[in-house]
Amino acid sequence: MKIILSHPYAGALLWWMQSGNEWSDPKVPQHPYYRHLYGNVDKFKDLALACTVVFDEIVMAAADFGYPDSQVTDDYRKIHIPSLSLSADWDPVYESQTLTRPIVGDLLRDPVIARIISRVPKNLKSRVIEDCIADILLMREYECPLISSVGRRGLVVRLLELDVVAASSTSSSIYLPSGQSLADELSETFNADQLNRYVEMVGLMFRSPDVASLSNIKSNDKIRAYASRFQDVLVDNPSGGEDHLLEAISDAWRNRELAEKVKSGFSMAGRGLTILGLIPVVGTVSGVIGLGSEASEIAADQFAKRHAWYELGPEIIRLESMASLENYMASAAFQRLSPKER
Repeated sequence: MKIILSHPYAGALLWWMQSGNEWSDPKVPQHPYYRHLYGNVDKFKDLALACTVVFDEIVMAAADFGYPDSQVTDDYRKIHIPSLSLSADWDPVYESQTLTRPIVGDLLRDPVIARIISRVPKNLKSRVIEDCIADILLMREYECPLISSVGRRGLVVRLLELDVVAASSTSSSIYLPSGQSLADELSETFNADQLNRYVEMVGLMFRSPDVASLSNIKSNDKIRAYASRFQDVLVDNPSGGEDHLLEAISDAWRNRELAEKVKSGFSMAGRGLTILGLIPVVGTVSGVIGLGSEASEIAADQFAKRHAWYELGPEIIRLESMASLENYMASAAFQRLSPKER
């Protein structure tokens, strides 16, 4: 699944990307642009990293930022980090600025918008509107759901209701076909609160220090299998909250346990029946039943794997622990070398 990562998760992810460098910004930088960009890093970083790992492709509005391990187009309008399947796009940012300037005063006077951004500093209100319009342009271009804060989501819905983009844009390529409602589409996408609650429940505190280490986790086959099934859980229940997630995990546990019991039973029966089936009588009932039991064991195993998505968090923690151990052992081995051997 491809998703658009927006405020506040996108900024927290960007801060993490540069945090290991010697020239890295603090979590609350002095420059107002980066202070607004990064947001509350401590609160949203783990969910931002979880989104980066769980979802197959990440798209975000580009920012004035040095993207590590990235590839760029000749005009620097598209940035891509292949190892994370993450893309940043400048086009919606530039177009949003063009669209917003003539009408930003009217938008800020809209009572719904004014209420949502009442606590936003005055000097940042126009910037927030621009960011939201960029999100809308991204949704239309990439045709995928948006993950954002509740407040940002409310602003996006209101701007869609006001038809700001369609009324102002000169680019016909971003228009939706007649009769379609992006606001309706947005309301039908999954609730990111479920992912947030999952991160909290499994204590998924990422220790990956850089893009390379996080990409090793994301590209792991087992993680991709778990992530795919977890995406299905989110999509199947777009408005579900904590109660649903707890029920889903409980159901997965029960089904996994049942499947393991069934698998064990079939395995025992299969071995016994297969032995009986070795009697040299072609087409014996026992031989046919033996083959059926082995097939059932495979089906039970597949059923168990489909319900193993809740193991995503522990598996990530295990992989990170293994990587930390390997790094520690490599460092210790290096320290034991003599100066000449180094």
